[in-house]
Amino acid sequence: MLGCVIRLGSVVLGAGDVGRAVSFWSNVLGYEPFRFAGGFCVVDASHG
Repeated sequence: MLGCVIRLGSVVLGAGDVGRAVSFWSNVLGYEPFRFAGGFCVVDASHG
């Protein structure tokens, strides 16, 4: 049987408090946040 990978993504625009949103979703999903200049952030399952 072949393995498969599903990647789900979402773009959020206009978040009033980006830091709070990142903290919430990274804790809920158990993912690691990766922050970039300009307030851009990705929350990713870095553990595999």
